Amino acid sequence: MRTTLAFQLARLVVTALATASAAFAQSDYFEQTLDAQRVRFDVFQKLSPVPIQLGTEGGNLVAKFEPQDEGDYIHGRNGVFSWQLYCFEFEGEAGPASGPSTGKDDPKEPPAEEDPEKVAKRMMDQMRAARRAKTFVEFVKEKDPNSSGEKRKFLVSGKANKGGGKKPPSTWWEYVDPQTANNYAGSYEQLWHKSAAAYVLPDGREIALVVVLPVKSGEKPDSKWLPIVKRMIGSLEYLGEPEADPADKEPKDKFADTPEEKEALERLKKNVGDLKNWDYFTTEDFIVTFNWKLNDGAHQVEMRRFARWVGRKLEDARTMFKARYPHHDKMERNYSIVRICHDYGEFQKYGDTPTGVVGWFSPGTKELVIYYDSERRFCSSEDEMLAIAYHEAWHQYSNQIWPDVELHRWFDEGMAEYFGAISFDKQGKPTKNLHKGRLTNLKQYKDAGMIMKLADLMSSTTGEFMRYGPGYGHAWLFSYLCLIHKPDKYADVLKAYLTRLQKGESRELAHTETFGKIDIDAMERDWNVMVDELLAKLPKE
Repeated sequence: MRTTLAFQLARLVVTALATASAAFAQSDYFEQTLDAQRVRFDVFQKLSPVPIQLGTEGGNLVAKFEPQDEGDYIHGRNGVFSWQLYCFEFEGEAGPASGPSTGKDDPKEPPAEEDPEKVAKRMMDQMRAARRAKTFVEFVKEKDPNSSGEKRKFLVSGKANKGGGKKPPSTWWEYVDPQTANNYAGSYEQLWHKSAAAYVLPDGREIALVVVLPVKSGEKPDSKWLPIVKRMIGSLEYLGEPEADPADKEPKDKFADTPEEKEALERLKKNVGDLKNWDYFTTEDFIVTFNWKLNDGAHQVEMRRFARWVGRKLEDARTMFKARYPHHDKMERNYSIVRICHDYGEFQKYGDTPTGVVGWFSPGTKELVIYYDSERRFCSSEDEMLAIAYHEAWHQYSNQIWPDVELHRWFDEGMAEYFGAISFDKQGKPTKNLHKGRLTNLKQYKDAGMIMKLADLMSSTTGEFMRYGPGYGHAWLFSYLCLIHKPDKYADVLKAYLTRLQKGESRELAHTETFGKIDIDAMERDWNVMVDELLAKLPKE
């Protein structure tokens, strides 16, 4: 994960949502269709679709919408708050039983030859099924993960509506949840009001639309929100049975040519398929998905250009990774997913990331997530954005090459920084540029007496590394020492260390049998000479 110095700074949002009028024109809403659920409904224009984070699917939530801009947040008594529209799907009473199997007809234990990954996936599916509600009533009263439990208070419970035409019969709900929150004045209890319409479709499924709003006083939000809420959650229509679609032969799918790749692509397409401002394409090694500002064609063109450029560059990076660390029989093979959010707000919403994080990779879902910094908030150029992509792409690749090993942070983050610093010349060949940002920080570390001893860096635990501020810079230094400054002395040692990991040895044993057998004092001297030489490359003040 890449962070900036702003990681520990809290951001105070001071803009408020403009006053809503009692009536709204058709242009104040856009139509959202969910093909998989066969429904459509209206969404207020100040909300934008946000993908459900990969790895969290399998529950009842199928779509969510949040404000795109901070100016569309709601100004309350204790601060400024986001608000949401959620869409949930339920199998209904006639659906298959939820929860884990009774075990009556199941084997007592999985076959001995069963793939451990398949066992883990089956267990995860069972856990998700146990958390999934069959009906909205079960969800709202028992299984809602955002419920305040016994503190949840129902104001309206299942008021019936007969429906008519394309509008299925439904029930209306209103309830409130108190949540403890904090601001500059300390902790306080914030009340959230939730309005819901739960529709019963002809096939027995239920689709529920839920609007979540902060309460300023009393138990209900300001009355100006009433027409917006009613319009959205009262607008759902059932589209009927889908027509058979021809096989998808879009060129953007052409690189998904194995069963495993097609399965990964179908998962991604299901994740973004109904969202009007998301698209995807495939390359040899990646599925790239990206989004743009809703209803902004020019921005769509710009984001497609950026995404295609990132996709080409990541293929260059993957070529570098393979050259240094080739594929082997024990590696994990998967179709890597790259998600590019169109701005920082969208990036934070998707991953629930704190301010300062600018990119991440999930070992669980194999997804790399970055964003386009058009405001140059953390990146001064597209090349800096690409450096973040390279950093996370290394983590994505190292997770495939050494899938069962928790790598030393000094190696994994060091290589990520090493590749992140590489640029290409006019002939497309990688250059050995110094990491300018880390080099600038290096002088600050030395002036502050924070240059870490090499022995301490290599013996640091993951927790110690992550808590140490200059850890990433020192990890880059270690890679630079082994691969550029003294490759004749240390490149083969590093290679031997990684070969042992590849054979299944623990990282501790691999280190003991390689770096643990060299003269650490001599290596420390090389380390200090390198630091002085790098500092000499800095421009004079």
